Amino acid sequence: KSLNIYIETRRTNKQMLKLFIATTLLALTLAASFPDCKGTENTHPLITDEPKFLNSTKNGAKYYIESKDDNSSFVYIGIFEGTPYEMGYAYGELFKEEITYVMEAMGIVAQFATDSFPQWMQDLNMDDSDLVDFALRLEQIATGRYTPQHFFDEMKGMADATGLSYDQIYKINLFPEASRGQCTVAGFWGPATPDGNMIQLRSLDWNPSAPMNMYPVISIQRANLPGANQYANFGYAGVIGALSGYSGKVAISEASWLPELDNETSIFGIPWMFALRDIL
Repeated sequence: KSLNIYIETRRTNKQMLKLFIATTLLALTLAASFPDCKGTENTHPLITDEPKFLNSTKNGAKYYIESKDDNSSFVYIGIFEGTPYEMGYAYGELFKEEITYVMEAMGIVAQFATDSFPQWMQDLNMDDSDLVDFALRLEQIATGRYTPQHFFDEMKGMADATGLSYDQIYKINLFPEASRGQCTVAGFWGPATPDGNMIQLRSLDWNPSAPMNMYPVISIQRANLPGANQYANFGYAGVIGALSGYSGKVAISEASWLPELDNETSIFGIPWMFALRDIL
């Protein structure tokens, strides 16, 4: 069933393109002015419409925005507050259908991305399903002791609310760690921007027909943890780590990986998407 969902999504990917941040549009417009640039200008309009309220629960609320000029440009907004468990539970309550779709479909998609795993893993002569499971369980072992407890609590709340297994949610959230994903990251300032202020860009360099593009979510969180900031995390349903985000104090974008053979890299440590969210 999940494979059929993925195939159907690939067939209709032109209708599945979603909201991209204003800085992405500006950066691509700037790039189009250079004759050697092979990129294509993103002509999707910016979404300036008011969010539509959909639902609420004890520790959260759900909204939706769709461009009145382009119905393929839309995004969900979730606002969550409370303890990490309460926020995860509210997220799961309000986005149960979306999270279930993303978790099931991404489990299938991961099997098409094993070529991004380290070469020694690919040489194990496992079928793709077993290799994905092995890689994600290895990541659980390598990163678990370094991962702050609040991430585990949040995933537990999400699992309890959706009925999905905690292990499934945990492993899918570690897929970007196992695949060593990286995107285009850039900063523009001075004469490169209209007012000289800095504009930050993170472009998701991945298949636009990937199932998680069905449910983009801006997650605004107000955790009752000591020293925690309120922040907006730009991502996808059920993916609790950060690709891009913004708080009143800092903005972040996805990190780039050092060369594979660099001796300073290691699989041990906090997952990079969790680290970026903690920076927020």
